[in-house]
Amino acid sequence: MVTVVDADGAHVAQRSFLLVAQAPGALLRCITALRRPIRASIRDAAAIEVVPGPGRFSRVRLGVVTANALAWAFGTQLSVRGHRVRIAIPEYGAEPHIGGVDNDRTE
Repeated sequence: MVTVVDADGAHVAQRSFLLVAQAPGALLRCITALRRPIRASIRDAAAIEVVPGPGRFSRVRLGVVTANALAWAFGTQLSVRGHRVRIAIPEYGAEPHIGGVDNDRTE
């Protein structure tokens, strides 16, 4: 879910989207679709708020990486749960399950 919040903290627009492997760029398309009706640019953002998890590995990673990159590229404040941070760190709900491969490489 992507939410546009004004300087006073009021929600201006909100949109949910599905993240599937066949839809690369879904998050950025969602951001673009949200800003059009309110005639805002991502460059106008006073801050970018990200929820770093917990959640599914790929979804959390995509959201956190995108927020970090946008905040860095535009020199915008980044915050996690209302606290200003320099970089957001993802919080995964569990270890990733990648194709049934045994991820324990300690042996």
